[in-house]
Amino acid sequence: MNARRNVSKLVSLAGSLGVCGAAVFAGGGAQAQCFNLDFDVGIAGVWTGAPAGTTKGAADQAGTWAALPISATATNLQNVNGGITTADMSISNLTSGYFTDAVGVSGDNDKLLGDGCNSTAGTSLMINFSSLANGVYSVYTYAADPLASDPCNVSVTGAVEGTQAVSGGMASNNLIQGVTHSLHHVVVTNGQIHITCTDPSVGGSARVGGVQLRYHGGLTSRLYVNSTAAVGGTGASWGSAIRSLQDALFASEIGGMTTEIWVAKGTHEPTTGLGRSASFVLQDGLAIYGGFAGNETTTAGRNFEVNPTFLSGNIGVREDDDNSYHVVTATGVFSGAILDGFVIMSGNANGGGSNGTGGGILISDANPRIRSCTFRNNFGTEGGAVYITAASSLARFSHCTFAFNDSQSYGGAVSYHGVAGSQVAFGNCKFLGNDSAGYGGAVYSNNGGWIQFYNSIFSGNVAAGGDGGAIYAFGTGNDTRVDHCTVYGNTAALCGGIANAGSSLVTIDNSIVFRNLDTDAFSGDFQENILNLATINVNYSDVEAMPIGYVGRGPGCITANPLVTNQIGADGVPGTFDDDLTLQIGSPCVDAGDNARINVDYSDLDQDGSLGEANPWDLAGNPRRLDDPNVADTGAGTAPITDMGAYELKRCPADFDDDGTVDFFDYDAFVMCFEGGACPPGKTADFDGDGTVDFFDYDAFVQAFEAPC
Repeated sequence: MNARRNVSKLVSLAGSLGVCGAAVFAGGGAQAQCFNLDFDVGIAGVWTGAPAGTTKGAADQAGTWAALPISATATNLQNVNGGITTADMSISNLTSGYFTDAVGVSGDNDKLLGDGCNSTAGTSLMINFSSLANGVYSVYTYAADPLASDPCNVSVTGAVEGTQAVSGGMASNNLIQGVTHSLHHVVVTNGQIHITCTDPSVGGSARVGGVQLRYHGGLTSRLYVNSTAAVGGTGASWGSAIRSLQDALFASEIGGMTTEIWVAKGTHEPTTGLGRSASFVLQDGLAIYGGFAGNETTTAGRNFEVNPTFLSGNIGVREDDDNSYHVVTATGVFSGAILDGFVIMSGNANGGGSNGTGGGILISDANPRIRSCTFRNNFGTEGGAVYITAASSLARFSHCTFAFNDSQSYGGAVSYHGVAGSQVAFGNCKFLGNDSAGYGGAVYSNNGGWIQFYNSIFSGNVAAGGDGGAIYAFGTGNDTRVDHCTVYGNTAALCGGIANAGSSLVTIDNSIVFRNLDTDAFSGDFQENILNLATINVNYSDVEAMPIGYVGRGPGCITANPLVTNQIGADGVPGTFDDDLTLQIGSPCVDAGDNARINVDYSDLDQDGSLGEANPWDLAGNPRRLDDPNVADTGAGTAPITDMGAYELKRCPADFDDDGTVDFFDYDAFVMCFEGGACPPGKTADFDGDGTVDFFDYDAFVQAFEAPC
């Protein structure tokens, strides 16, 4: 059975979150097979007895430590919750016990390492476990003489790793791999684990003070995760869900059989410790879905808004300073790596190098599919929520929201550093209230390749110390494309809307760029919306105050108020979740776009696997070409003509008087028309369009009137 990638990338996380831990097991039996085992010689001394239940050992696994006498067999092993299981252990070549009092070693480490089992001289000590649950285990073998350097070579049959040397001779009271213990990862398919410990010296005797077995999950194509589940589950069903997403990822990585992980509502952190480099690592061929209540049988049955699943970088204390550098990472993975239906929050990339980029997700030479995710309250020195570098093919984001993320320099939400041939797409996304202290309040796009935004809104984003409150593009070979977007109410030091420089190219099609502001006293209304220091071409778009003679002005452009519904929402603040940037009836942007400029669906919004078809939907999920019969077409192409901006105007069928509101005035207007009186302009009582006015029309209207629009 092959692991997906080099296990070293996840070894450091193996003990960071566990199926087995301080939480309560559902009981004994095959599922609860996590063990803390201390070999106790039974002679009085500082080594006497087992460590306390609060002692986690190197496995970060608190719970009962079973004090096993020096014996060739032990049956019905006690798990970390104190439950009795069916698991057994036998030891071959056991001759006696040992005990020692090492200077500098104290407390529970004395109990764990100060006594244990000796092999017969010149033979290997072989520890065999049976009747274990099948699945992925981490095996910690404490094969060290704490008093002196006395090497012991440890191997585990079938483990990912080979033989490991444990040196002994502790210089401090710390458990250190290679000094006090070995760590192996093994896939168990027959209920057995076999450990072999050998003293390499001639006639030497191997010593083992204890063993920890940490169970990560079972071997199945789909693993279920629920943070409130009983501990010790195999992950094979909701009823036997794994508690920790990190353990499920580890079981998938090592087991090599899992293609999906379903995660119920709740909060997951990359580690229970303080290691800021801990992250949820995406894997090739693995789709991770969140937003389940915990009883669904299909992904379509979940509701991730009602049942949010949080991936949080808020490790350590509750303040942000010690949070994970990156909540999620994707390195070298391709389109089969999917993250769908999560809230990714509280990453803090304030370190050096790559640890200063991408607090929410760091994408390096990778092309994952990120769908229906919300990135909020993340920080990065660059790229508060997302940092993408040198994506070799096409990283895709769809139906995602980026809100209230911050950057110290570039890209409050997203920073993209491409190379020639790299491609990134954001479809049906919202960028709300992100803040950069430098350039690109929402997005900073730099260097080669292209980055595409379509059916997306930018509102309330701020570039406090630089250009481009919404988007800033820079660099030779950079190609930034803005299609069917609404860029409204963003601010910056210079140009609150879209700015570029350094030989970059920006193309704006079928979009709205309006009411963006800056703090520069010399900016005019146009420069507050578009600042062209390289090349910005605009076609079939509504851009505030764009001069007729602007060098990048193409066909079909207008400068009229787009009449969005409510840009500041009920709270009066732009860039929050209650903003409504849909078009009102009478908007000049309706049926004013160019069908030929409808972009390709690079983010695969409809998930039909086709990246060559035209963008099928608007941001609300309505058809991208939705005709308004009451408006003259001013755009280009064959009807229906697409609208400018992220949304198509969708008239409610029951809005019979066309005032933008469904109310009893519409009911009265239809009844009057139905009974032969005057009808509103362009209206007829033939509501179902079958050519005949009858009670089927009345029923159809009543159903439309009572249905949400």
